[in-house]
Amino acid sequence: MVLIVDSGSTKSEWTILNNDKVVLQRELEGISPFFHDEDQMTRTFREIPPDGVRQIHYYGTGCSTGANRAKVHLALKQAFPQVQLVEVDSDIMGAARGLCQHDPGIAGILGTGSNSCVFDGESIIEQHGGLGYILGDEGSGAVLGKMLMQDFSNHKLPSHLEQELKEQYNVNRTLLLQKVYREPLPNRYLASFAPIVHHYRLEPYIQQLLSRHFRAFFENLSLAFSSYKELPLHLTGSVAWYFKAEILEVSKQFPLKIGTILRTPTPGLIQFHSTPSL
Repeated sequence: MVLIVDSGSTKSEWTILNNDKVVLQRELEGISPFFHDEDQMTRTFREIPPDGVRQIHYYGTGCSTGANRAKVHLALKQAFPQVQLVEVDSDIMGAARGLCQHDPGIAGILGTGSNSCVFDGESIIEQHGGLGYILGDEGSGAVLGKMLMQDFSNHKLPSHLEQELKEQYNVNRTLLLQKVYREPLPNRYLASFAPIVHHYRLEPYIQQLLSRHFRAFFENLSLAFSSYKELPLHLTGSVAWYFKAEILEVSKQFPLKIGTILRTPTPGLIQFHSTPSL
């Protein structure tokens, strides 16, 4: 049996295939080797029954470096000692394989974080993003939440939205500073405001916020990749999925072609690991 894992910062999807058929699908918390040690990762991995698993293809946030891949690889081997093959790669490689299969294209992740790459059908030949919400991650849920909280803190929100955030969501300056600067996983906390933005997405202020947010993503993409006009752009992630209409609207300002937009690359990864490369 084959285990396929797609892990972001907030959640992870686990799929077990037996003879190319799905026999188990589970959603667990997200795993990041930047924030979790080997013991924490192993405990999470052991929530999946190991019986019969012989191959693991793990795609995860933070796994673009050798040291982080080694940490995840060790934790997987501890949780699944009987496995014969363990492949650990970055979440952007998972997105590229899941979205593009064996065809050239640009793949982007818009979830808690943001990342994108040019894929030639086999390998990633250019990559942009993945810098985290402090240095980058335009288009992500964390940066979207950061922008909303910046305006909230500086009283730039329409008064009714500011009041509703205070009363319905218990947002205040003290809590923001605590969550962002004193507690772990501030990116998850900031990204937790993305559903609120989605709820109020017809508000003129929110429409302007989303336009600024996704325009910055496309501007960076156009500067990063010289081939962005020629190759289709495929997107995955919760932000890409739930703000699909806004993304498509902003994309009209740029000379590019939008391809597939999926909530998760898992269906494509199932196809990729079930169908031999021609």
